[in-house]
Amino acid sequence: EFKVLREGRTVGEILDGAIRQIREKKYADQYRGREEPVHLIGMVFDEEKRELLEMRVEAL
Repeated sequence: EFKVLREGRTVGEILDGAIRQIREKKYADQYRGREEPVHLIGMVFDEEKRELLEMRVEAL
């Protein structure tokens, strides 16, 4: 899930929300049951600098 840093929120809060959104909307369900591992990935970008600030990866 790609997110943009907004004023008033920390990168950690945004990453928590990104991973929560992936879980709540069940984006990964279609990939479960395959032999390959499934990872949830949240990324936060700086809109002005146009660069990746931080990412979080969680294995299912």
